[in-house]
Amino acid sequence: MKKKGFGVEDAPFMLLSAVVVMLLITWIGINIMASFVEGNERQSAVEASTEIYKRAKLLSLGYDGSSDRLQVSIPKSYQVKVDGNVVALHGVDVNGTLENLTELTEPLKIPGVGVVSEPPTLEAGTHNLKLIYNSKDAQVEISSE
Repeated sequence: MKKKGFGVEDAPFMLLSAVVVMLLITWIGINIMASFVEGNERQSAVEASTEIYKRAKLLSLGYDGSSDRLQVSIPKSYQVKVDGNVVALHGVDVNGTLENLTELTEPLKIPGVGVVSEPPTLEAGTHNLKLIYNSKDAQVEISSE
């Protein structure tokens, strides 16, 4: 007469299969969390660039010398370039320098008004910015404080 079910000799294989399933679920969970973190960082960089653009556009409607202060945070591996227009960029960090930069958004431009910054590229980190509208030159000047 043959017994049905698992025997003592099957126990190590059941433990091994349980460990494999737990490792697979953990790996899937880690990948999902990493993609969420990457998406949040990307969104943060895009929000920084659009916030700079919106404030510059609002200032361009004001009087000469109008100013505003703004704080933006740019995540690691991202930067915001300001050279007449505003655009968020993503790159690969190679020895502290971002390479293979790709634009995350279309360049945001204010018709008839240039947006300039010194330095023209805002690197990763938190920046306290001062925006000043210069109607003579038809540009909004951005400086880091």
